[in-house]
Amino acid sequence: MLGMSLRASAALCALAVAAAVALAAPSAPPYDTHRDLTARLRRLTAAHPRLTRLERIGVSRERRELWMLQVAAPSALALERRPGILVVANLAGNDLAGSALAIALAEGLLTRHAGGDADVRSLLETRVFYFIPRLNPDGAERAFRRPLVLDRRNAAPGGDEGRLADLNGDGFITMMRVPDPDGAWKQDEKDPRLLVRAGRLDQGQYHLVPEGDFRRPEAAALRPGVDLNRNFPVNWKMDYQQAGAGPRPVSEAEVRAFLEFANAHPNTYVLHVLQVGTDDPTLPRAQDIPPRGQGTPYDQVYYERLTKKHKELFGNAPRGQQPIPPGPPPVPQFARRGGFFFGRFFGLRTVTVDEERPAGSERYAGTCLDWGYDTHGLLAAAAELWTAPPKPDDAEKKRAEGERGWLEWNDEVLDGEGFLPWTPFEHPHLGPVEIGGWKPFTKDSPPPEVVAEAVEPHLNFLLWRAEQTPLVQLKEVRVEALGGAYYRLRATVTNIGPVATSTGQGVRSRDDRAVFLQLDLTNAEIVVGVRRANAGVIGPGREKTFEWIVRRTAATGRIVVTADSARAGIDRKAVDLR
Repeated sequence: MLGMSLRASAALCALAVAAAVALAAPSAPPYDTHRDLTARLRRLTAAHPRLTRLERIGVSRERRELWMLQVAAPSALALERRPGILVVANLAGNDLAGSALAIALAEGLLTRHAGGDADVRSLLETRVFYFIPRLNPDGAERAFRRPLVLDRRNAAPGGDEGRLADLNGDGFITMMRVPDPDGAWKQDEKDPRLLVRAGRLDQGQYHLVPEGDFRRPEAAALRPGVDLNRNFPVNWKMDYQQAGAGPRPVSEAEVRAFLEFANAHPNTYVLHVLQVGTDDPTLPRAQDIPPRGQGTPYDQVYYERLTKKHKELFGNAPRGQQPIPPGPPPVPQFARRGGFFFGRFFGLRTVTVDEERPAGSERYAGTCLDWGYDTHGLLAAAAELWTAPPKPDDAEKKRAEGERGWLEWNDEVLDGEGFLPWTPFEHPHLGPVEIGGWKPFTKDSPPPEVVAEAVEPHLNFLLWRAEQTPLVQLKEVRVEALGGAYYRLRATVTNIGPVATSTGQGVRSRDDRAVFLQLDLTNAEIVVGVRRANAGVIGPGREKTFEWIVRRTAATGRIVVTADSARAGIDRKAVDLR
């Protein structure tokens, strides 16, 4: 694994050197536009009509299609009863590599199926994959416009107090550091180009806000657009508490379309989010799991296995290796909007809403992962590309070390071309500021060749997650004659999958999708028992047995027993009464 990482690092350096010249002038990242992505998906479905289906699940604010690519092989098992694996990418507008990886994973599945891979063939006959490669097409499309801008948000209206703008005319929209002793940022002692958060007892130096014609620093958080991955209806925070969260949960058409699709497919068991991280350009890693540390003990066992598998495939463990035990979410730091704040009264540093990232140990809220796990009990995790394993345990130290690593990489490999020096500028509303920082997509858009190299381990990780789903099976169905026209019917249902038919959080949230045994009788009637028996949740490798007393009402009778679970498949067996 070390050899693989060294080869990847060497290839990355070579690619980065070649890219350094392109960074000198504004240029869009070499990824698919919305039109190109649509054409690529249509070619894929045309080439594999038996295995794929392309569906428009909605449209964005600017009326671009939101595509879902279904991948599954025909079999006796109905698609709507197969365990579903939902893969979503490009929630953030700048996350173009995530959409490229999502499509590459779908192509990899189809290639392995065509090549006769027995494991993939079995999975595609018993599971169904749903790929939503680009949930934020409006935000992604901005990457192909001028001036070049890095922004997570969609195209929602707003911004009465200013918008993003290329104030100094260099072709890039970067960052502004606004001098203010009450700011949340200060210069790093080791590298003055880098800003780090001021501690509670430290003197701040700057507000750090995107480049734009904002009337006050806090207005940058109220600029147009909503961060889709802060707009989900769980643990949501208002816009003044978390920048970009939107006016209300599910205010955005893109999030609403995603939720409507997920709710229309209750067979979904796994949520797999693909995204680009920003710590160090070396290795991929998974997102914090469980998403908000609300995991039950059983779910923690699964996440421990996931951590082990991730380390096996990528050579590093995910963030949050040990799931946080159940408990209340961390208390958010005090926030202020305008001149209204409480932080200093209590001896705490106030956090202005110009911060796009939570401070210290505070967690993001209203995320897709939180929604999937907390609300529906999905086995939710994110796989990241273009990041490195964390170094210090402290969240803020981790961020600082990651930024220093990026600056070293920029200086040594890109000859400094990826970072613009802070230069003075007289802002029309804020007065003297400094404009500079990372050029858009230097850190957040790895070369497509890097994505191509990452497909195999990411595909293996996705396949492992697909295998970690339940599957019900009728182990035994038999009848015993009791005399006359009466019979005892016994049916045993088992879960042959490596996980339970519902997660612990699914039970807690009452979205457990129980297993049912149903009888369909011909020339027979139930004397003792119910026609549809609730088997509840069945653990991995466990089984449950039910009995009925039935009476034959004609010379011959027939009973079909169906074991059915919305998330764990369906199985049928028939017995005759003579």
